[in-house]
Amino acid sequence: MKELQGRTWVIENQENANIVFKADEVQRTHQFDVSNCVNTTIEIQGKANSVAARNCKNTRIKVHELIAACDLLKCEAMQVTAITNLRSVVIESCNQVQVNLTNATRNCEVSTVCTTGILIRFPKKGKDDNSEEPDDWAEVPIAETYITKVVDDGLETHGLEGLD
Repeated sequence: MKELQGRTWVIENQENANIVFKADEVQRTHQFDVSNCVNTTIEIQGKANSVAARNCKNTRIKVHELIAACDLLKCEAMQVTAITNLRSVVIESCNQVQVNLTNATRNCEVSTVCTTGILIRFPKKGKDDNSEEPDDWAEVPIAETYITKVVDDGLETHGLEGLD
């Protein structure tokens, strides 16, 4: 199903689909509710408010411009690509998620809760977004293991990859 309900585009139970929302279909107040999609690609052209995906597998979401967040909940093998604006991605209870950023979206904040296999991919400083050279891109995993210790009257936490 692909249906506009009020200000929310509902995309449910899609399998092996390629869904494109043209810029003239998208308004800045539109939210996208994506659920139970498998092997599906969703492209949102233009400026939208937010995207929330739940229980999806092997699904790719490409957004041109989001005002608020892209939320993923209980998804597996997902890709999120942001072109011109994305403030944050919230990933909860997901496995194998790749977030692809551009120079314009590299300041995006990514928060994770109970996740594994999260990778952030972005062009290295000074490199072009359209480069196909592997050396022009950074691919950095988000830490899955943390070390916490008491320091003075508080706690200090570091991702395992960040320790010397």
